[in-house]
Amino acid sequence: MKKAVVFGDKNALCKVYTDERMKLLGSMVSLYPQKIDQTDFNIHTEAMKNAEIIFTTYRITPFEADQIKKLFPSAKILLYAAGSVQRIARAYLNCGIEIVSAWAANAIPVAEFVAAQIVLANKGYFCMHAIYRLEGYAKARETALSYPANRHASVGILGAGMVGKKVISLIKNFGVTVYVYDPFLTDEDADALGVSKADLNFIFKHCHTISNHIADLPQTKKILTEDLFCAMRPDAVFVNTARGAQVDHAGLVKALRQGPGRLALLDVTDPEPLGDCHPLWELPNTIITPHIAGTYEEATPLMLDLLTEELKRYVNHEPRKYRVTYDMLQTMA
Repeated sequence: MKKAVVFGDKNALCKVYTDERMKLLGSMVSLYPQKIDQTDFNIHTEAMKNAEIIFTTYRITPFEADQIKKLFPSAKILLYAAGSVQRIARAYLNCGIEIVSAWAANAIPVAEFVAAQIVLANKGYFCMHAIYRLEGYAKARETALSYPANRHASVGILGAGMVGKKVISLIKNFGVTVYVYDPFLTDEDADALGVSKADLNFIFKHCHTISNHIADLPQTKKILTEDLFCAMRPDAVFVNTARGAQVDHAGLVKALRQGPGRLALLDVTDPEPLGDCHPLWELPNTIITPHIAGTYEEATPLMLDLLTEELKRYVNHEPRKYRVTYDMLQTMA
């Protein structure tokens, strides 16, 4: 049987690779029985050198290619039970190691989380609590009726990757009009999704709700600028479950201060966690959550089921469905 190891951050590994799952994987490959912590692996070097298959998950340390070659000279495939592989993928690919990611499974709870926020945002839900408490029932009702609801709302989706496409599929059921910013989205794919392509300026100026799913790359750092945020509608809602680094937070703060009817729903920030003294905490029109859109308790069974199926394909010399390539890294979140 092919030899395999479970390697990475020990705490994360224990949460994801349960004893039950280890037993299942061990029935398919010759699995080294101990989970190997990336900070204390010297006593497991023989197992690592002989491993053809590496199982890992979030919090794995990004290694350089020369380190990977020394640690895993026999490795041919890495199975990643988490979402984005942007931090680690290129070094392993440079070593000729195939990467299979469970990002498609992780995308499901994220998309559901976002879709729920969009549907509620378009009805004014997130603003009504404070208005009702401070100004009373009548004012809250009046304000709520000024929101477009979903069948009259325009939604901007930034990035039509795995999560973006799933969000579109979910919210289209509510009759919203969807605009998408994605330089890699073809006209044919846009037609198939039932969306209209648009640039960032159009989306931020016209859409009632805007959700960020842009790939986390050096060139996308702070791509969402102060000018874009300040151009938002006075009642617009910005949702971010992708990465905080894509947001000019100072510009977002300025736009939220200028437009108290605007709202930011931030599940990710930069830095993360956000410092206690950051001005975003002071804004009543900001809701910040601790990166829970793709909670691992919810996503882990889905991710491991996906990787188990991919492992079967690898063992049986069948093509993998969720193999990550260099080209894909240009557009993946």
